[in-house]
Parts: sequence; C-alpha cells; structure tokens
Amino acid sequence: MAGIMMSVTRAQFLEFRRHLTSVTKAGLRETYGISESTWRRMRDSQPIRVTTFTRLLARYERNLARADQGTMAVRYRRSHANAGHGAGLAA
Repeated sequence: MAGIMMSVTRAQFLEFRRHLTSVTKAGLRETYGISESTWRRMRDSQPIRVTTFTRLLARYERNLARADQGTMAVRYRRSHANAGHGAGLAA
C-alpha cells in the first residue's frame, strides 16, 4: 500500500534546500531523514508520502529551533562577555 501522497510546493522545496547541509545521501539522511529518491521527487514536484513529509517537517523545525538556540547563546555570551568589569569593582 502506497499510503496517502502529497506534493511539496516549489517554495517549500527551496526552503528545505536552503537549510540542507549538503545534497548527498548522508546529508539528506542526517538533516531530514529522507533518501535521495525522495529529494528528487520533491525537486521534480512529484508526490511523496504524507508520513515522509511529516518526518521531514519535524526535523526541519527541530533544526531551526537548534539554530535559534545557538544564535541566542552566542548573543548572550557576547552581551555578557564584559559583565562585571568596570565601575563598582574596587579592589
């Protein structure tokens, strides 16, 4: 049984591609948990299983959240790098 199928829009495909580390078998598996065949089907606007899309979307969102946390951590470290230095710290 093939399962329920859907097509990914061009805009969605381009967004997924923008966040892909590399268009290789390993890169696709590591980033989105999909095969090269699924990637080609998405690229060519052919249908993929809804369950596959759900898994891909979950990984995409998780990767975005991790990236945001990393960005926030860097901003926090930078903004607090000099905290405690200066006035009020008499020896």
